[in-house]
Amino acid sequence: MSEVIFRNIEKKDLDQVFVLLNQLKQMDIDTVDKDSAWNDFIKNTSSNSIVGLYNDKIVAYGSVVVENKVRGEVAGHIEDIVVDSEVRGKMIGVSLIKELIKVAENKSSSTDTDQAQVDKLEAQKTKQTSEHYDNCP
Repeated sequence: MSEVIFRNIEKKDLDQVFVLLNQLKQMDIDTVDKDSAWNDFIKNTSSNSIVGLYNDKIVAYGSVVVENKVRGEVAGHIEDIVVDSEVRGKMIGVSLIKELIKVAENKSSSTDTDQAQVDKLEAQKTKQTSEHYDNCP
């Protein structure tokens, strides 16, 4: 399999991402006002979403929410990880999570976080990822 290219989500990706997310959780995507949803989504600066493209098709989606805590720490939460069922089992999900960790590190670094907190964030995400994949069939 050729390399999957990861990039930030764009408005033009919504249709493919909605279909892909339905593999994670079903919803009637025809009822969604995509313009309104996109405008609300891009206002949220703590959420960072990326897509993975393979042969010009979106085959992966995930997001990381980076937040500043009251005591000065930074926390990241990886959410909505989904890989198209047609390409699962090829380590795309692992690559997606690694890309999201990079996004979180960059976001954390831009908030004047010291390297220890960035390392802690990466360790938390790696542990959560390992635990998740250990429990997959």
